[in-house]
Amino acid sequence: MADIADELVLEVHRSVVMNSNDRIHHMVRHRKTKAIRRLAAARARQWGRTYVGPVRVVVTVQYLRGGRHDASNYQPTGKAAIDGCVDAGVLEDDDDTRVVDTAYRADVVKSARPDHLTLRLRFEPVDPDTTEEP
Repeated sequence: MADIADELVLEVHRSVVMNSNDRIHHMVRHRKTKAIRRLAAARARQWGRTYVGPVRVVVTVQYLRGGRHDASNYQPTGKAAIDGCVDAGVLEDDDDTRVVDTAYRADVVKSARPDHLTLRLRFEPVDPDTTEEP
């Protein structure tokens, strides 16, 4: 596992967390996406890292509570966070030539803050010679 300093840690309040199973009005989705994106951009600017070239993004999810979960269901929240990282300059863009893979993982530890979903984003540089052309 990567050093914790190599991960961008975001604590997202449950009121703006989005799940793939949610059926919400498009304006509510827009408001939540904007809030997550702004949070991620602000935190990413403080973090101060940049990545040039293709990367793999691993999003580790620490849940609000115990029980059974599906980490990939939090893709809408993770995508908004990645977009915020682009806004902050961590990545030049998040198209398929720069983000070659996005993986979602579950953490066995619950989120430390009540009412917050914790996302840990790890950016792993990928050798451009080993990535396939789209």
